[in-house]
Amino acid sequence: MQNSLTAKKERDSWFDNIKGFLMICVVVGHFVGAYITRYPTFNFLYNFIYTFHMPAFAVVSGYFMKRRVEQKDFASVINKTVVPYMFAQVLVFLIGYIIPTARKSLQLNIFDVNGEFSFFFPLYQLWYFAAVIFAFIYCVAIKADKKPIRALVVSVALSVASGAFTYVQLFKLSKSMAFLPFFVIGFICTSGAMDFVKKKRLLAIPAVLVFAVTAVLMWLIRHDESPIPIFSLISRLNNFAYDLPFKYAVLVWLGFILGGTILSFALFSLCPRKKTPLAILGKRSSYVFILHAIFVALLKDFYIEKVLVYDLNDPIEKVILLLVAVAVCYVLVSKPVVKIFKPVIEPSFDIRKIREYLKID
Repeated sequence: MQNSLTAKKERDSWFDNIKGFLMICVVVGHFVGAYITRYPTFNFLYNFIYTFHMPAFAVVSGYFMKRRVEQKDFASVINKTVVPYMFAQVLVFLIGYIIPTARKSLQLNIFDVNGEFSFFFPLYQLWYFAAVIFAFIYCVAIKADKKPIRALVVSVALSVASGAFTYVQLFKLSKSMAFLPFFVIGFICTSGAMDFVKKKRLLAIPAVLVFAVTAVLMWLIRHDESPIPIFSLISRLNNFAYDLPFKYAVLVWLGFILGGTILSFALFSLCPRKKTPLAILGKRSSYVFILHAIFVALLKDFYIEKVLVYDLNDPIEKVILLLVAVAVCYVLVSKPVVKIFKPVIEPSFDIRKIREYLKID
């Protein structure tokens, strides 16, 4: 009996490896983002990462959203997203206040129209918290577990619609809608289908080919920054990259949804099944996701503004920057860091017990 209970609590190393690799992609993408206008190789790497890393993250989040949606467990979602989001919003505000030169690199739009601090305008990477909550509400409202095809079709329509109108900054609603199909794809993906991707190693061959073709395409356009708004789904359809006519811009938008999905599952099939050093990053991904903004700010302030390592002409210097980004990931999941920030990133307080604390009958 004890062994069976232990087995139930055991984490799936495959998913931890996936999330760990994706967290490295997030940090590397943000580190090299400051250099994409100067170095085509970093522009290539940035575009390549952005073709799959956020779609894959959304698919994984959607997949693990099933139980909470079925139980309409709003309290758990609030506990795991709202509390860390509020802490992160304050943290990045303080970073921008202490290090003014970092405000541009962190895209500090956490201020409302009056220029005052607000929780209603997520900054930098924190839009993802709002996207998770939006996807959860959507799946509950549309009963995605009972009508998965309808849920997917409507989510794609909403995604395209989000690009057809003025960008909504409030809770980054436009971006949440834009990435909604990926959450829904993960949500409607059955455990059997995911196990098939996990166990069928033959899928690794076409997966490698898919990534190879994507890498070649990104290399060919490494001197062009136009694809970046496409992969971030922030560009408006009437002002899309390459000045595409509206109908073709819609096709490109849909193409990114399809391509991002294919690349996501290709990545899943390539990730190792057994526990690797990536697993600890996946297990503690929230710490990396929230806290790496500190290091991005420092990079902007000391390396770029103060011209310490601005010119990375030597390939070795470029490699060192990438290694620093990876090292930052592991620093942020170290025991001292986790111990300090656990109360706000993984709060043990259960919002469902408020009634008990307030002695409400």
